[in-house]
Formats: sequence, structure tokens, C-alpha cells
Amino acid sequence: MKQALKLFAVAFLLMQVITPFIVILPVMIYQKITLGVVQMELITQEIMVPAQLVATGLVLLYLWSKKQISHLPERWSMITPLFSFWCIAALFAMSWLMGVLMDYLSFLPNIMEQSMDLLKINLFGLLAITVLGPIMEEFLFRGAITKVLLANYSPRQAILLSAALFGVFHLNPAQLVPAFLMGILFAWVFYKTGSLLLCMVMHILNNSISMALMEYFPDIKSLSELFTPHTYWSITAMALLLLVVAIIQINKLKVRTNWSKKVGQPNRHESDIRETTFPEKNTL
Repeated sequence: MKQALKLFAVAFLLMQVITPFIVILPVMIYQKITLGVVQMELITQEIMVPAQLVATGLVLLYLWSKKQISHLPERWSMITPLFSFWCIAALFAMSWLMGVLMDYLSFLPNIMEQSMDLLKINLFGLLAITVLGPIMEEFLFRGAITKVLLANYSPRQAILLSAALFGVFHLNPAQLVPAFLMGILFAWVFYKTGSLLLCMVMHILNNSISMALMEYFPDIKSLSELFTPHTYWSITAMALLLLVVAIIQINKLKVRTNWSKKVGQPNRHESDIRETTFPEKNTL
């Protein structure tokens, strides 16, 4: 747990403390020289995108320096097309159901709303939210933190702990519950498959859906505003059914990686590789 918390703490400091300081100071100096005064509102607008990009790069550099970015072939596998389909189906179903849940948790403050508005007006900001951020977070939370936790705790404990850290990392009450629930799904898929690529694709899709809804329906605060009550609850019922079916299908996959930590032995054994070869009848 100590190693996982250290990874979390360093990444958190890089994202929330060190990077803003590195980026803000030059902008403040530049404003003082050119304008004669420091305008904090203008600084916020100017640094949001570069700060996000710099923070992402620093976290990735930190993970690489700690050898937490793996080159194992299984990390870059989509398993099978059908299995990927069920994972993405689970993602879409959960996205809808979380939207329904958040309709009842609308009292939670969204303290990152202004930051998102500043990021999405810039192409690089959009890329940071929809692509670069998800890639970095998957390296951090699944490729590093979940991997460490799986080596020291039961799968259930590791998945829940990593999801909780994932929720806290976003520093936004309105994102805490969705991030925690999505963190469970991503960590579970990673546990079953060992695939970071699949988790990255799911994460990118999730963030892209959120940004698309914000872009095309900026004044909508609830999914229920887009549909009649009958349609809204019909879609909700179908999403719940789809999620159940997808979970059943995902659960059929045997765990493809030996996550246990054994002193003096490699983490992945020849017997494990033979065991997890996909027979035709078990391929999803």
C-alpha cells in the first residue's frame, strides 16, 4: 500500500502543485513586465492548457523513471474483438447509468466546471481531456497503482482501493462518484486482461462522450431533459440489462496474468502463460 500511495502522492503533487507553480511564475513575470500588473483571471485562462500538458508529461516521465511503464505484449493487447465489444458495451451502459445516478446527486458542487470550459475551447485542451489525460491516468492508476495493489492485496481490495484513489485524484465532488465507479470497471478489466490498451480505449471513449455532451448540449443539466420520461426510463432499463450481460461476458474470461508477488520469482510464469491461452470455445 505504501508504494501505491507514494505513486499517487507524487503524481498528485506534480499535477496540482508543482506544475501550476512552474507555469504560473513565468506568466506572472511576463505580465508584470508587459502590463505592469498581474491579472490572475487572465493568468488562469493562459495557463490552463499548458499546465495540463506539462503536468501530463511530468507524470508520464515520473512513471517511466520508476519503471512503471511496461512494455509487456499483454499490456498492448485488445484481447479479442468480441471481448473488447463487451467491455465497451459495459462502458456505454455505465455512462448512461451514472448520468441517471448523478441526476439525484446534482447537489454535489462541480468545482472544475470553469476549468473544463477553459480547456474545451482549445484544440490542445480537448486533446488533453479526451486523449492525453486518459492515457496518463491509465498508466498511473491501472499500469502502476492497480498493478502494485494486485501484487499485495486480494483482487477485490485492490480494485476498490485503486478506484477510491482514482476518485479522489479528480479533486471534484461532482466527479467523485462517477470516477470511483468507472475506476472499478477499468481496474476490473485490467485485472482480468492485463491490458492497458483496452483500458485506455475505454477511458478515451468515456471522456469523449462527456465532452461531446457538454459541447452539443451546453445548457442541459440532466439526461432526463433530453427525453420524455417513458423514453428516459426505457433507455435506463436497457442500459442496466446491457451492463449485466456485459459483466457476465467479461467475467467468463480467465485472469490472464499472475498478479501475486513471489519473492525471487518472476511475476509471470510459463505455466501461467499455458493456462491462459485462449481455447476457441472460451474466446469472447
